[in-house]
Amino acid sequence: MEQWDSPDPQEDTDSYLESVRFDARSMTTLLPLNPKNGPDLQEKLKSFKTALIVLYLLVFAVLIPVVGIVAAQLLKWETKNCMVDSMTVSGRCQSLPGKGNSSGMRFQDAMEHVSNMEERIQQISDMQANLIDSECFQNFSVTTDQRFSNVLLQLSTLASSTQGHENAVEELSRSLVSLNTTLLDLQLNIQTMSSKLQQDTFKQREAIGKLEARVHNASAEIASLKEEQVRLEQEIKGEVKVLNNITNDLRLKDWEHSETLRNITLVQGLLEHFKITMMLSLKFTLEGLRIAILLIILKYTRTQHSEFT
Repeated sequence: MEQWDSPDPQEDTDSYLESVRFDARSMTTLLPLNPKNGPDLQEKLKSFKTALIVLYLLVFAVLIPVVGIVAAQLLKWETKNCMVDSMTVSGRCQSLPGKGNSSGMRFQDAMEHVSNMEERIQQISDMQANLIDSECFQNFSVTTDQRFSNVLLQLSTLASSTQGHENAVEELSRSLVSLNTTLLDLQLNIQTMSSKLQQDTFKQREAIGKLEARVHNASAEIASLKEEQVRLEQEIKGEVKVLNNITNDLRLKDWEHSETLRNITLVQGLLEHFKITMMLSLKFTLEGLRIAILLIILKYTRTQHSEFT
């Protein structure tokens, strides 16, 4: 007999299954990457699970009659091929008239062989149909279980990753809050330091102004004292000249005026003593003013240095 080719039912079922395949990753991309709250995400995951279950049930409901129809068509096609083969064999056997007993025996053997072949073909077709049904449903159930388990695994990993992202976001928000508080504290400290620095600079400016006024007053007093000293020196010089002239005149007089001369010399000595005391007092006052100014400047520089440090 001629060989007859039958289509592979596994390939047909795979082609039908490929038409309803979908990628779970493309479904997971629809979920939000950064959920704002946990309960909404859990509700979305529950709704997604129910939608997947409903989708798989619909796929089962659609594929079961499709697979049954395909199996029935395959059985019909196989029975038609078997009938065509048997008819061709019987026609060939009937086209041998006019031969002897050998041809009759050959015809009988051929008919027995054909009947045996038909029985075998029927058995093979029944076994193949049963195998197709069992294998299709088994493979389909295995693939659906695997895909469903993969989807559930992906969903669990997605839930864990979203929980981790949520924890990371919460930790980041806490760190941002603490950073914000530290920045606010730093800003307040900077403001207080700037206000203190402004106050210190204002006080230092006031102290410098007062010190400048004191220095100006001291310099004015020193200038006035110098003028007074010059005036007193001139007066003393004039009086000394007058006394010298008087003494010179009195020396030419008699010795009777010795008392007056002594008094005059005494007055002259007193004037010299007064001159010396005035000069010393002026020098002491000037030195005291200089020392006071130097002490004020030294005190101000020390306070300014201590404040800056």
